[in-house]
Amino acid sequence: MPVPIGPGGFPITNEGLPYIHLHQANYLKQLKGMPDKFITDDDIVKMYQKQKKAIASRLKSTLKLKSVEEGRNILKEAIALYNAGYDHKNGMEESLKEGAMRAVDRIRTANPNFKYKYGLSSTFKYLYEDVKGVQSAIDELNEIVKTLESLDANLVHYYSQDPKSPFSSFGGSGLKLLSVDAKSQTSFLNLKKQIEKLEAVAATGGNGGKLDPVVTVKMPDGSTEQVKTKGVLWGMSQRLINIQGTILEAVGLANLESAEKEITEYVKSTLGNDVEVSIEADASGSTYDELLGRMVTNTSDFAIKITKNGVTTNLGLSAKSQYKTGPKKTKSTTFKTTTVNALLRRGDLLNTAGEYRFLNDIAFGRWKQLGTSNIRRYMAAAGAYDAIGGTAGGDETYLLVYLDKIMTVEEFFDDMITSKNFLDIDIKNDDKILGKNNIISFGRKSIKRLGSDDGGISNPNIELAYMRSKALQLLIHEMEAQVQISYK
Repeated sequence: MPVPIGPGGFPITNEGLPYIHLHQANYLKQLKGMPDKFITDDDIVKMYQKQKKAIASRLKSTLKLKSVEEGRNILKEAIALYNAGYDHKNGMEESLKEGAMRAVDRIRTANPNFKYKYGLSSTFKYLYEDVKGVQSAIDELNEIVKTLESLDANLVHYYSQDPKSPFSSFGGSGLKLLSVDAKSQTSFLNLKKQIEKLEAVAATGGNGGKLDPVVTVKMPDGSTEQVKTKGVLWGMSQRLINIQGTILEAVGLANLESAEKEITEYVKSTLGNDVEVSIEADASGSTYDELLGRMVTNTSDFAIKITKNGVTTNLGLSAKSQYKTGPKKTKSTTFKTTTVNALLRRGDLLNTAGEYRFLNDIAFGRWKQLGTSNIRRYMAAAGAYDAIGGTAGGDETYLLVYLDKIMTVEEFFDDMITSKNFLDIDIKNDDKILGKNNIISFGRKSIKRLGSDDGGISNPNIELAYMRSKALQLLIHEMEAQVQISYK
């Protein structure tokens, strides 16, 4: 019995679900009667226009404004004040922005990352046998620490006359500018400890300048430790990446904090004097995501919170990849990690020809082909409201710092519409099921064994084929999907 064709013009199971073929040949045969591009660029543009309108309407509704234009004007003024803050040194030795750019650039060029061949990676492979290579790494890393501490000192000086600093004091040798994110603060402290270990390794001198695969080093606290010299910098790259991201958030927060008075005055001139405005870090907050059915990390990195009549609205500001790093031609930024099912639902694609194409292209390793590429971008556009604009209930985001430019989320969507450089999705663990010979259990041991064909086969076997298709569909639905943008 062949698989029936449903009302949408694609094969379905006995439950009416899109059917995932067992054999790619049967799927390709079915595609001959379908358009190459199931979703057009115009369809994606319309989705962004819909999202843009929804974001503007949300701000109007939450602030109870007379028009969406009033909301846009508030955001424009916040942007103007944010940008103006970088033009005034206010007693600092140099602008925070310049210091941040120098610190990030120092990290970027020295990051010992295995994947990209730049900076310290050129000496990395020699570290396990060359004392000079270890010393070179120490010098680079100490320069990074020196730059970070200088930037931190400027921040401390900046707020020395202002008791309302957005940064907490941190004991020991931590940095105030990293206090908005505990992970980055820990990364910095571990960075300093690892430099101490590197210095101890270099102090062993080696044999004729060459180090043994394993050396015994004496640490500053008097303890001794066995160190594998080949992996002496292991984990350093991620620590530097963590620190780099938080520097950008911290400096942006400091700058926004400096404009709090002016922002408050403008908001009151629009909404009345009975409002309160506060600027605060929101790096560790979380919000319940109804689509995912679980708590998720807030989209906004810091917030301009407006409270009126007991109701607080967050004009959240999300700080993304302001500075490109590494020599790769394409730079990607992930805005949110969700699920395939959530994006299909957002785009109203469940049980449609679009889902049929999407599921089968993933199953046969074709999901980056023409037929699916625009479906992916459409799904990303459908998820953009949550991924970029945040989730209602304290995590709203209306401002975005991206590639060293601050803009409204509406303007970001406008850029998508104009440039056609649409958001896309990347699916984690897609290699678990890609390819006609690589559909594995991924937690469901019988998927590959269910069904032996999907056309012209006996009744009992078609039921097994339906079971296999549904199991595989659920597997794909549960997979994590990252909403991303890439620039070349």
